[in-house]
Amino acid sequence: MSISINGAQKGYFKCLRGVRQGDPLSHILFCLAEEVLSRGISNLVQEGKIELIKGSRNSTVPSHCLYADDLMVFCKGKFSSLQALQDLFTSYASCSGQVINASKSTIFAGGISQLRLNNIVNLIGFKVGSLPFNYLGVPIFKGKPQARYLYPIADKIKVKLSAWKASLLSIAGRAQLVKSVIQSMMMYSISVYTWPVSLLKTIETWSRNFIWSGDINKRKLVTVAWKYVCVPYSEGGLGLRSLISLNEASNLKLCWDFLHSEESWAQILRNRALRYGKVIGHHISSSLWSSIKSEFSCLMENSNWLVGNGNDIKLWEDSCVEAKSLIDVLKITNLLIIF
Repeated sequence: MSISINGAQKGYFKCLRGVRQGDPLSHILFCLAEEVLSRGISNLVQEGKIELIKGSRNSTVPSHCLYADDLMVFCKGKFSSLQALQDLFTSYASCSGQVINASKSTIFAGGISQLRLNNIVNLIGFKVGSLPFNYLGVPIFKGKPQARYLYPIADKIKVKLSAWKASLLSIAGRAQLVKSVIQSMMMYSISVYTWPVSLLKTIETWSRNFIWSGDINKRKLVTVAWKYVCVPYSEGGLGLRSLISLNEASNLKLCWDFLHSEESWAQILRNRALRYGKVIGHHISSSLWSSIKSEFSCLMENSNWLVGNGNDIKLWEDSCVEAKSLIDVLKITNLLIIF
């Protein structure tokens, strides 16, 4: 094993254990290399070489999102910023050996002319993409989640169920496959989007038919309702989970994180959707917000304040009496407190 220093191979290390010829290097080495790339992008932002996108009420969109070997960079389409990024990627490739595949890299742009977009493509050599697209197996789109965006996931589930040799499996084995494979395929997307109920019912119908008859298109007469099947083993069920209930619970968790998380996505969305702790009236074209908004009122109605030391409590403005503030209850229009 050699080390690349300034583009030249230096030294040689004999591998005694852990790494053999043809074996992949440890994942920790890959993570260390990506940390260098991540810090390089952050340094470009601090030096002013990359101009970030501005969000609502002066909130700033993160410069990049990095997971495994997938990287998304968010910036304004200035040629100077793009050139700085390209120089960083070239330098990183020469040091680490990880070269960007231009044929698999995509530009997503909005609010610019076609001429400027063509110039950007000629500069960095990436193809132009459009919504919707998939990131880490989850569709990314604009607006309220619709069935047409989620059908590809449902189609994968249908193919998976149809391909299994159900005749060689018992009912318990088929139930275990549905629980460990099918429901896990949906877990990530169902945690961020409100799925159409009709599509969830269709997937549950496929799962139910597969468990009882081994064929997703063949319905078998059974004496146990599906709602009783979707309960824990200790209560007499098969340990499956209702997709509709799972979707609602996941959206509630997402709504809670939206209100309390300090991560960038939550701060940006709070600045965009809330005013003085209340939801704004006008429409927000966000796929994530539509999932949060559907559970927002339920979460607020079932939440209570823990006063603690009282530093974060606003006596007049916070909802403390029948989900209303004291200003609203007492119908006070002008409030002036002098200490």
